[in-house]
Amino acid sequence: MQFRRSFFILAGTPDILETIADFKFLPEWDKSVLRVGTDLEAFRIGKQYAVTLLFEGKNFDMTYSISEYKPNTYVELIGLNDYVKAVDKIQVHARDNGCVVTYDVNIMFKFPFWLLDPILKYRFKPVVDEAVKGLKSFAENIVNGNDYRFNQK
Repeated sequence: MQFRRSFFILAGTPDILETIADFKFLPEWDKSVLRVGTDLEAFRIGKQYAVTLLFEGKNFDMTYSISEYKPNTYVELIGLNDYVKAVDKIQVHARDNGCVVTYDVNIMFKFPFWLLDPILKYRFKPVVDEAVKGLKSFAENIVNGNDYRFNQK
């Protein structure tokens, strides 16, 4: 199942990509994320994140890694566990007076769970919509001077 959402950030610049795509900040903008563990290494291809998500009242652990990164333009993160593979893509494009952020997630359940895709798509839609709303707010806070890189939990 795939979801794609875009939003505009007034006065935003593409250099916010590294911060909004760094999953150590995921709990700041996605309410379904309970915790994220990561190393202190710089944002780079291969960096991994241990993410615990809450969905339908159950905790799910996933390991995400940065699989592709083009500074100020594009990042792709792949999340895996025994049940699902998630591919999260975040793109930033400069526009007059700001930038457009596009968040694209493809959630692929493994057999036999993929048989439930039509049902689960309706359960995931509000979770994705809420996360993107949080991502927009998080990005706007960065643009307005509240840089979470210095205010970690």
